[in-house]
Amino acid sequence: MILTGLFNHANGMYGLEHAEHHFRSFDNVKSLPVMLGEAGYRTARVGKYHVGPASVYRFDQVLGGNSRNPVDMAERSRAFIELNPISRSFCITHRMIRIVLR
Repeated sequence: MILTGLFNHANGMYGLEHAEHHFRSFDNVKSLPVMLGEAGYRTARVGKYHVGPASVYRFDQVLGGNSRNPVDMAERSRAFIELNPISRSFCITHRMIRIVLR
């Protein structure tokens, strides 16, 4: 619901996407990273990722790293933010980390 603004029955994501679960959002769902990208934001994701398909949850960059290490995720996020922090807006998403540029 956080990335789509829709309840599970409306977005199709009833559970986890990976492994034996195989749940996926409907192809017509427009997610937050897609809307932000269309508005000119740079988007990235870091850490665990349990949604799909990638076409619905499209991020400009996948930062990778150890999803159980917040310090590693923060360092990977720093490089994305410092790429061009003044002239371009950005959004980084993770279930535990919120990064705000002031």
